[in-house]
Amino acid sequence: MEIDTTTTAGKIAVMQGYADGKEVQCMLLGETQDWDDVKGPSWNWLQYNYRIKPEPREFFIKVAPDGQYGMLIYTTEAEAAKVELVGGSKVIKVREVVE
Repeated sequence: MEIDTTTTAGKIAVMQGYADGKEVQCMLLGETQDWDDVKGPSWNWLQYNYRIKPEPREFFIKVAPDGQYGMLIYTTEAEAAKVELVGGSKVIKVREVVE
C-alpha cells in the first residue's frame, strides 16, 4: 500500500512506521527512481520524499516434472502441497524482488 506523503497525515504515517520499527527509504524530490535505504532519516520533506520500504510478496506455485506450471498461486506451502498434478509435481516458493 502506497502512502500519500503529499499530506500531513501521510508524512505522519511514514514517520510512525519508522517509530514502529519499519524500514524507511528516501528519494530526492523530482526523481522518479532509485529509492535509498535510510537508517536515521532527517525528515527533510522539502528535499526528499520518504516511504516505508515495501516488503516482498511470497507465494507458492506447483511445477510438473516437464517444467510446466499451473496458473494457480497458493498463499501457503501446505495449500500448494495438497494439489497433485498428473505425473507428480513439486512446490516452488516465489519471492518478489523489490527495488
